[in-house]
Formats: sequence, C-alpha cells, structure tokens
Amino acid sequence: MIPINRTQLRQLHFKLAPIIILPVFTGSLFQVAVLTGKGNDFLWLLELHKGKFGRINLEMIYPFLNAFGLLAIATTGITMWLQTRPRRTRSQNLFYFKSLLPSFYRTKTTIISRQTSQGHSHFYG
Repeated sequence: MIPINRTQLRQLHFKLAPIIILPVFTGSLFQVAVLTGKGNDFLWLLELHKGKFGRINLEMIYPFLNAFGLLAIATTGITMWLQTRPRRTRSQNLFYFKSLLPSFYRTKTTIISRQTSQGHSHFYG
C-alpha cells in the first residue's frame, strides 16, 4: 500500500467531494422540479443523475462509480478524522471505558466508603 501524507489525503478528499455530490444534487433538484409540476422541463437533470453526459452514456457503470466514490470519500474522511483527534493514553482509555459501564457491572473494589462531617458513611460506586 502506498503511504499518503495528510496534505495529499486532504487534496484527494477535496477533489472527490464535488464529483460525489453531483448525483445527489441533480437528483434532489429534479425531485423539486417534479414536486412543483415542472418535471418535464428538467428531464436533463434526470439524465445527469443517471449518468448520461451528452454522447457519453455511463448508465451501466455509473452506480459502481458512485459507490466507489462514496467509499473513497468515507475512507479519506475517517482517516483525516483519526489523524486529527487527540490520542489518549492507556490509562485514559481504561478510565473512559469504565465510566461507560453501569454501576452494577463494576467490581466491589470500586466502592469507596467516605465519612461525612456528621460521621455517616456514604458509598460511591
């Protein structure tokens, strides 16, 4: 696998995003035209949405190209997100995951008895 740095990853994501959003945008605009009763005037939007670009007809492979593009955008986006979020230490991770558990799953060793100023015991779990 070819290593890719952050700048190249962002550039790839930036270049792919407008291409990937095109089918969503054209399909949505066509639906608005249909809802307003002017769908016949905007059939060219439906043709773009299906992958017909003038003489170039990509209707057979366009769904696969869309799926590949969506996968690429999701992969680059998640990779960028993972690269930019702060790293946790092992003890921070352990504390975080223990805090997610309901109290009845925790062990008895986590219950701490404390004395209040009146001398009563309180238990914290």
